[in-house]
Amino acid sequence: MIYIIAMLLLGILVVLIAMWQNKGELTQSKPKINKLHFKNNVTAFEYAEKYLSGDLVENMAYVGIVEGVDTKEGTQQAVIKIAVNGGASYVFGFTNSKKYHLTKGNLILWGLIDRLTLENDIRIVAAGTILAVIAPSHDVITGKWDLKYDLTMR
Repeated sequence: MIYIIAMLLLGILVVLIAMWQNKGELTQSKPKINKLHFKNNVTAFEYAEKYLSGDLVENMAYVGIVEGVDTKEGTQQAVIKIAVNGGASYVFGFTNSKKYHLTKGNLILWGLIDRLTLENDIRIVAAGTILAVIAPSHDVITGKWDLKYDLTMR
């Protein structure tokens, strides 16, 4: 019986010594994640749709994904799905920038110019400017996306 108690006390002593030697590792906080890097543009948009979609207002940039694009008279015009109102809505966007040729699937920032009501029950709710092409990487501290191409300058 004394032998069993002695072994238990020895075991507890070994555990306490091990914890004492590793106390720095136990008390260190894990590094905080400041930036989210997404697998692709679609997953980045889904994140924005779920967590970053506010009401549709002026002077705000919205995360969107290009659904279709056409160029007319030097202006790139696109149908864009934006993260807004806790979900997604379709909008029309344009840019005169020659810096980058938009393609379907580009992750972009879009800014509202005007709300629309179109005939024939088209689901496009607004028109605006395509401000930038962004990377699927979001800084959770600043709220900014990594910029690939600024389309506001010619």
